[in-house]
Formats: sequence, C-alpha cells, structure tokens
Amino acid sequence: MNVAVVAGNVAGEVHVQVQDDGATAIVSFDLRVEAKGGPSAVPVSWIGPTGRAPDLEKGATVTAIGSVRKRFYRRGGATVSRTDLLADRVIVGPPGRSRAARKKAADTMVGG
Repeated sequence: MNVAVVAGNVAGEVHVQVQDDGATAIVSFDLRVEAKGGPSAVPVSWIGPTGRAPDLEKGATVTAIGSVRKRFYRRGGATVSRTDLLADRVIVGPPGRSRAARKKAADTMVGG
C-alpha cells in the first residue's frame, strides 16, 4: 500500500501551473517537516481543478495526504529523477485540524 500523510509548514515559494485546458492546475511546494536528524523538506505536488487549488502561502500549516511517486525525465541530455508526494488532498489549517486529518487518514488506511 502506498499511502503517505505528511504535516508541516510550507517552505518557500508555492508554484501554480495552469494547464493548457485552463481547467487543471498543478500546485507544487516544499513542506518543512520535523525528522529524526532535524528539519527536512518534502516536495508535494497536487493536481486538480483550478477552482479547487488550495490557497497556500509560505509558512502555512498543511497536511498533505496522498502517495509517494518517483518520476524520471530528461534534462540536458541526462535522465534525472524526482521523488515527491502526489497529494490527493491538501488540508490547510491549524495543527488541531491537521491532527484530525491525520487520524481520519490513518483510520481509512486501517479500515480499507
């Protein structure tokens, strides 16, 4: 099962790219999380309708729920890769709200 739940604060710039159809947006950002060795950044990508794109800014508290993926692509004649969290859901809000989202996601994973 490939399910990831990551909570932290938006680090740096949020990039929004609207696709040619005008109806789909790709939102990407780094999420600063606490890890064993100290703070770390998890790249997050969210793809969905432009009207549903989360309104994010640097420092916002976020919980991202989705799956981990590794993409390969060509850059400058070489094959490179990027691992990120492909979010099905991005919840913006205070830590209490994020804890509830994590519990709901954990209950879903256990139950189904």
